[in-house]
Amino acid sequence: SNGQTLSPNLTIENAATAIDFYKNAFGAKVGDLYPDKKDPNKLMHGEIEVFGSNVHLADPMKSWDPTVVSPKELDATSATLSIHFGDDDAQVDAVYKTSLESGATSRSEPKDQFWGQRMATIVDPSGHTWHLTADISKERAAASNTKKPANVEAVADEPPAKKKARAEPPMQSVTVSLTVEGAKAANQFYKAAFGAEIVAEHPAGDGKRLMHSTITINGNSIFVTDAFPEWGAVSQSPKALGGTTTATNLHWDTPEEVDAIHERAVKAGATEKMAPADMFWGHRFSTVLDPFGHAWTLSANISPERTA
Repeated sequence: SNGQTLSPNLTIENAATAIDFYKNAFGAKVGDLYPDKKDPNKLMHGEIEVFGSNVHLADPMKSWDPTVVSPKELDATSATLSIHFGDDDAQVDAVYKTSLESGATSRSEPKDQFWGQRMATIVDPSGHTWHLTADISKERAAASNTKKPANVEAVADEPPAKKKARAEPPMQSVTVSLTVEGAKAANQFYKAAFGAEIVAEHPAGDGKRLMHSTITINGNSIFVTDAFPEWGAVSQSPKALGGTTTATNLHWDTPEEVDAIHERAVKAGATEKMAPADMFWGHRFSTVLDPFGHAWTLSANISPERTA
């Protein structure tokens, strides 16, 4: 483990074969794979490492949880993933290129953006959307031919003192961004259910929705944003889609925490999908669905005696 306590769990049709794309495009390292005994092309659970971050993947298990479905089935996603390369902006272009060569489609080619990043967006062959980002200089951001939409309050407009006081936590290289209807309310729920800390919320021009927000749970960052269908946004809310394409795994230090957080989440308004139980792969494990339609799995390592 790399100290990462929060991992996206991507739902993918034929996940065992989909791993090849992540190896070729992102140089992913493959970890534990648990194939479905009935169909070895399907994965009950798999783990890969993408630029130092853990990403989990699994085939849709309809009988087990019909609310978690693949992007192929919905023709959309309820979450996106961001890979951040620090200030190595050449990586954005390089990984964009290998992604397309490995079978991804382009949503936007690498470009300097007004908010201070070089960014490209690709859709992988399984239908998941990835933003490739790196920080660029103020001069390059100002010279970029991208414009700030009139109805957006940009972080860049904050006085430097305020900006400095609110330093963003260090991001793991892969960060999941959940799309919801009502991001402000969702962040309050994540606070109540999982003890989330709200790091930053950037309102949209309508004063109701959030363009972008960062929260941390158990020390790791996650982004939460409202849906903006009028912009042809890449991701829609689970409510609009009737399902979610990504679950988020929260890994805790002890099995007792899984039970306590599970209970706390249900009290806060989550729906229990699977009560905490000891699993054959060595985890105490449970699943809840939050009121906004996103699935969360809670896990902690257990002793080998308990898995027997």
